[in-house]
Amino acid sequence: MALIPSVKRGDCSIVMKTILQVLTIVILLIIIFVMGTFLYWKIILSDGKTKNVTTSNVPTSAMTLLPEIENTITLNGNKVIIQGTTNLPDGTNVKYNLWHLDKLSAKNNVEKVVAVQNKTLSCEIVFDGKINAQEMTLNSEVFFNNNNQPDSVKKILGDKGQNLSGSNVKYTGEYKALLFQDKFAFPDDKVEKGTVANEKANLSDEDKIRAVITKAVNGLSGIEIYKRNGKYAVEASYDLVDGLYLKSAAEKVARDFTFAAYATGLPILRTSIIINKPDGIMGLSVSVGNNQATKQPASTWTDSKIGPTIFMDWVKKNSNEDYKNLENHTTAKYNF
Repeated sequence: MALIPSVKRGDCSIVMKTILQVLTIVILLIIIFVMGTFLYWKIILSDGKTKNVTTSNVPTSAMTLLPEIENTITLNGNKVIIQGTTNLPDGTNVKYNLWHLDKLSAKNNVEKVVAVQNKTLSCEIVFDGKINAQEMTLNSEVFFNNNNQPDSVKKILGDKGQNLSGSNVKYTGEYKALLFQDKFAFPDDKVEKGTVANEKANLSDEDKIRAVITKAVNGLSGIEIYKRNGKYAVEASYDLVDGLYLKSAAEKVARDFTFAAYATGLPILRTSIIINKPDGIMGLSVSVGNNQATKQPASTWTDSKIGPTIFMDWVKKNSNEDYKNLENHTTAKYNF
């Protein structure tokens, strides 16, 4: 009895034809797939003009600029001399808005547009009449709407300022804008004689804390400082502008705010900041009590090498719910 059935020669030829047909179909499908993929990438790579991929309107991490403007002012009678340094490209138009409050609290301000030259800014502002003030506020503003910037600058920073980043960057409609704010104070006996402004001259502790923080974090939507048991509680709020990496931006604001407060060396009870997302909803809330802060060396709060990530990890590690004792209360709450 045969265990293996016999196969006729005609049956074998049918099987072979079927196998060849299947292999032919598979090979054709592979060829079609490879050719389709090749044509797709050829179209993408050769369509640069249609995609309009240019360095002027597509910011990348390598092209993004974190802008800086550092100003000093010298007062001489009713004339104010402003000297600034910046990393903005030459030709950038910076609008200075300088004002002072006289003893009657009447606002007196003057505006002047200056172009960056060799990474520096320089101008003189003259007020009508004698400046009867001990404090001055200087806004340094950079706008991109209404053709405020020359083409050479827009080529680097973007037509709408889209290659700028950082806490000083704000939105004016679809355009980005920069805002830096400095506060300067003068001793009584030198207001009229002329002197370089000293930011800590004749300021109360509350004003010193406020001045340092507002310089470290431009654009705070609110800041309140009150004294309790001989120490200062510092509370603030900040509104993020729409853009990429909102969580990272919020962490940087929280880090800079907290470091600035404790870097003053003044008796801080607790720092607390609420950072809102562009839709107005809280995105991050960070509080750091003095009990936790003083466990770190004083040099911690001036160490630029300690970035937002390290700081936030430390806050989360030391978080507690001790709301009854503000000096100990430390917490971080996210809503991203």
